Amino acid sequence: RIRETDLEILRGMTLRESLCRGASVWRMNPEYLSVRAREVLFQRSQLVKHLDVFMSHTWVSGGWSKALSLLMQSGCHVALIFWFFGILLAALLAKKDILPMPLRYAPGTERFSEVCPLGPWAMILGTFATLVGLVLSPYCPRCKPMDMCFIDAACVHPTDEQLMKRGIHGIGGFLLVSKELRIIWSPVYLTRLWCVFEVATYKKLNPEGAVVLAPIFLETVVVLFYASNLLGAFAYLFIRGSGAGSYVTIPVLLLCCLPYMI
Repeated sequence: RIRETDLEILRGMTLRESLCRGASVWRMNPEYLSVRAREVLFQRSQLVKHLDVFMSHTWVSGGWSKALSLLMQSGCHVALIFWFFGILLAALLAKKDILPMPLRYAPGTERFSEVCPLGPWAMILGTFATLVGLVLSPYCPRCKPMDMCFIDAACVHPTDEQLMKRGIHGIGGFLLVSKELRIIWSPVYLTRLWCVFEVATYKKLNPEGAVVLAPIFLETVVVLFYASNLLGAFAYLFIRGSGAGSYVTIPVLLLCCLPYMI
């Protein structure tokens, strides 16, 4: 019966929908939710006839890390567009002298002796726009439909015992009709029996299906490096704009590079 798909209870949720409302689907372990909250979560999914992606993960790993990882994977293009317009807005406001330029930089070369006004607005508005774009990305229209995903917390009935058993026993059939198995990998992933079962069953029943490994630590590292680069850029801007010499600039920049050395 593992090769049979129970279409009466096959449910899915778009990745976009799972990332709405603060990505609560991923952040909160369903074991700690009230019965009412789990029912509301289940109602956000819908009956489907096939699945694009089967999300394989463990609730032992951090919910915030999974939410950040999936949000950055699906919303990076939207965040980049918001960043561009944030930079453009900063340039236009600075051009119109609406934003003040509190710093001054004198190159001190023979060919160019003018004093250049400096301000942190491009970095501030660009970073703010990037964060806004990332948070709003699940709500933004897309050119192509989002993948229909199986997410255990939303696609298996949380209260009806019979439907819950049918959902658990039907995991093999759900894997059979999934085009892709996406492994949201964390160090504890292979220590969980259900995760090993899902990988083995998918390869057995659906050998032509794609298996995508998505480690959740990658996006966390990207955020740390982005924050380090931003801090270094701010430090360099204010140090150069205040006229400090290299004896101050170099140590501060080395301090900002610490995340790269860890």
